[in-house]
Amino acid sequence: MRYIESDELELKREYTDDIKKSVAAFANTNGGRILVGVSDDGKVLGLADGDDTLLAVVSSCRNSIKPDITMYIKAAKENIDGKEIVAIDVSKGAAYPYYIAEKGLKLGGVFVRVGSSTVAASDAHIRNMIKEADGDSYCNVRCLETDLTFEAANGAFKNNNLPFGEAQKVTLGVMNKEKQYTNLGLLLSDQCRHTIKLAVFEGTTKTVFRDRKEFGGSIFKQFEDAYSYIMILNKVHAEIVGAKRIDYYDYPPTALREALLNALVHRDYSFSGGVFVNIYDDRLEVLSLGGLVRGLDVEAIRQGFSQSRNERLANVFYKLGMVEAYGTGIPRIMELYGDNAKKPEIAVTPGSFLIEFPNRNYEGNGKKEKEYAVSREAVGVVYAYITRKGSATRQEIIEATGIKPTQAFLALSDLEAQAKIKATKIGKKKVYLAI
Repeated sequence: MRYIESDELELKREYTDDIKKSVAAFANTNGGRILVGVSDDGKVLGLADGDDTLLAVVSSCRNSIKPDITMYIKAAKENIDGKEIVAIDVSKGAAYPYYIAEKGLKLGGVFVRVGSSTVAASDAHIRNMIKEADGDSYCNVRCLETDLTFEAANGAFKNNNLPFGEAQKVTLGVMNKEKQYTNLGLLLSDQCRHTIKLAVFEGTTKTVFRDRKEFGGSIFKQFEDAYSYIMILNKVHAEIVGAKRIDYYDYPPTALREALLNALVHRDYSFSGGVFVNIYDDRLEVLSLGGLVRGLDVEAIRQGFSQSRNERLANVFYKLGMVEAYGTGIPRIMELYGDNAKKPEIAVTPGSFLIEFPNRNYEGNGKKEKEYAVSREAVGVVYAYITRKGSATRQEIIEATGIKPTQAFLALSDLEAQAKIKATKIGKKKVYLAI
């Protein structure tokens, strides 16, 4: 077998330190593949020690290329015609330009692919890449308003036993080093201009309104108010299975919570419009402005990949325990619909992101498997255990009560939705406390 070099394939007879330049170049351009152990004329030569070469490649990419590129590369040994080589697959990164750490973000430190060659990028090319990748980070831009108050934010931090003084505001990016408020500060403040708009429609079209609401103030307050109102409309249908009563919400409370948080954390705040929630008889839609960030597609987010548009805002929500590890929201939403006949659907345009939840109790949407329904018995057992112990992790609850993991998860979600318990973080553990 013989290979031919191209704009997406580079051949290396053996490992050399310059391989990191080619890796960075592929990440800065359109991705590609590097084969180590193949001569320039495409002949497979093999490597004396594939393990050492693989280790050198991974170490070089991790330590010599900035920003962190490891999530965009996959290196592995392959056997071609009985000879061992190392293949390095590189995807186009989202945080380009990637550069050689010792050279810096300047001429001689940034590389791109031109045809079948890796070449140094010009100063103009580097500037264009920075502008294309970063743009103007909304959260970091100075806010022109100076009289901001933080009643809702103070409450959110206090409930999680976290300080929110001037030093913390600077660290989080709510204020810059000159003690001026940023747009992140504006979002968290009681004077936030962005809102959540909710509409309830008669039937399955937008012909007749039942109700309209608009939730303003700090995005913490917006979230709490909007979620509480949605849960009032989230009807529960009960079934008796044997001696147990099983409750089926129209929409899994945790799924709605995740969707609303995702909309607030990831939307493009450079647009003045709000987050929209539309509720019909057969479905509920959450629409936010701003499509997916560069480097992601719908399939990637379904698999759990995440690249935040508003990193500082996401970090605040993470510190408060409102979101867990980045990228878990969409997979969790899909999991909560279990074996339902209809699953949530995602629609993305360059300027918007919409997730549509089917009403699980609407005729034609299909029944749920028992595993994905909330057992009143499980809710009672979990609540009694937390009340007795004062606090507990989900794993502790599972081990102490014998409740299945999925039922424990759904019971905790149900209790949070009823405001009977709250979640907080102690160290790296998520702990549930009785209210």
